[in-house]
Amino acid sequence: MKHIEKGVSLRHAPADFIRDLNVDNASAGIVAGLFGISASVIHVGAGTAAGLDSQFIMIWVIAYLLINGLFGLVMPAYYRLPLPMANSIPGALLFAAIIPVVGVEAALGASLIAGAIALVAGLAGVMGIVMKLIPMPIVMGMVGGVLLKFGLNMVAPLENAMLPAAIMILAFFLSARFLRRVPPLIVAMLAGIAYMAYAGIDFSGVELSVTFPNSSCPPSLWKLFWPTAFRWR
Repeated sequence: MKHIEKGVSLRHAPADFIRDLNVDNASAGIVAGLFGISASVIHVGAGTAAGLDSQFIMIWVIAYLLINGLFGLVMPAYYRLPLPMANSIPGALLFAAIIPVVGVEAALGASLIAGAIALVAGLAGVMGIVMKLIPMPIVMGMVGGVLLKFGLNMVAPLENAMLPAAIMILAFFLSARFLRRVPPLIVAMLAGIAYMAYAGIDFSGVELSVTFPNSSCPPSLWKLFWPTAFRWR
């Protein structure tokens, strides 16, 4: 297909990975991974607000992290370019909100249809035309409006945790000033963990478990195609 660009190869990917492995690249990868994992907080919050079962939310988060991780391994190795899979946070919010209305299977099927439309449009070059017609400030304003509530909800609990928040913020800026080769985000996270260990925070209510994704077959979805799939994208 002429619209799919030809990559380099996967043959020498392991050797190239070892050759390019250094402190700077490893630090950048760790920071990117932490940001990717932190996005799951939005999925958990959206699923909880929509009244979804905790088991379903766990499987949902594991599945998208696993798929994104595999994509992030294969595509950059083939094209030798940083090509992470973009996860649609507004789409995830709409997905969680529409499940109580149409059910899990219908929402999954509608998401598959929306994804197929986006894939075909991207391969055909249509998305480039659409993006030129829509001003970027409008796009970013829509995304900001969707995410504003969740961002504020993440900051609100700091009213009762000002000390650890101040310690982590201070660690972030000090490490950015004096520890140039260490990602500030990692230093801030370690500072927060150290504070929790020193304060003796009780984690007895936290339960660790292992869960594997399962499959779900959507029903006939053409009656939901127009109101759901198109509104999603």
